[in-house]
Amino acid sequence: MNGVYDIFEKRDDGDHWRASVQGFENIGPKIAEIGKQTHNECFAMHIFTREIVDRVNANNSARSATL
Repeated sequence: MNGVYDIFEKRDDGDHWRASVQGFENIGPKIAEIGKQTHNECFAMHIFTREIVDRVNANNSARSATL
């Protein structure tokens, strides 16, 4: 799936936009880079369909929500 994808970070005060990438093949490297900078969950979404296509640090946010 080609197109534009936005990457967001989930925070206590809402989802924050972190980056935009062109092309599905570019999501992995960018979301991995962003994920290393935070313990919060990050996710990539296709901006036209709003489909979430990738996530990192998802276990960290679930764990902190239960503490």
